[in-house]
Amino acid sequence: MLVRLCAALALVVGLVAPALAVDKEEIARLFSEAERQESNGQWSLASSNYSKIIDKDPNNPTAHYKLATIQVRIGMNDYAIKNFKKAIELDPSLREAHEGLEGVYVTQGLLARQSGKSADALKAFEEAVAANPGSMTAALELGTELEKQGQGDRALEVYAKAAGAAPDDAAGHARLGALYASRGLNEKAVPELEAAVRLNPRDAESYRALGYAEAALGHRDKAAAAFHQAMRQYVLAGDMVNGSEAEALENRAKAGQPLKKK
Repeated sequence: MLVRLCAALALVVGLVAPALAVDKEEIARLFSEAERQESNGQWSLASSNYSKIIDKDPNNPTAHYKLATIQVRIGMNDYAIKNFKKAIELDPSLREAHEGLEGVYVTQGLLARQSGKSADALKAFEEAVAANPGSMTAALELGTELEKQGQGDRALEVYAKAAGAAPDDAAGHARLGALYASRGLNEKAVPELEAAVRLNPRDAESYRALGYAEAALGHRDKAAAAFHQAMRQYVLAGDMVNGSEAEALENRAKAGQPLKKK
């Protein structure tokens, strides 16, 4: 009896193994065909083949990710979100899926903002940050929306977290410093704005904001130096109007005169 049972099991294994091998070969073929179709702009055909792969191998994160990117292209964003999320569930380390999901939410947020749907915009940008926590783009859009809606404290938290997570990215420091300065927190604004212009020496706006912050702290020479750099960067960019204004601010700072913000 035992011998016959073992023989039966061996027969089953022998039948299943070739089938699995055939499935792998078929999946590889479908991937190759779908990628070729993508390169030719045949989105519907590529989508169909990625769906076939998922039917054969539901736990294939790459297939879910690839299908989602096609769905974004053809405007099926709700389906794309589901497939990006499934890809992330199956492989949390799949960076491209996090970025893809973030991109869909950021786009939704921008469209909602343009349409004046502030609640929808805020929700979408929050989803974008949750989808890809390390993204500066998502953080800056969320912070911008929070500022627009009068939630400055939350915006500060978002910018501070973004700047801390990406210390070599000038944008986070610039936005954090500008918001500190706008709230009169000049001692906190100065180091952030200094970091912003160190990382991006062409950032005229941050030089200008730094000048105002230094002036508010009574640092006349530092303020004048910052306005001078702002003037230089404006002129290099061909913005003569702001360049002239920055030069005037430099002269007023040197003389210790009150400064006017535009």
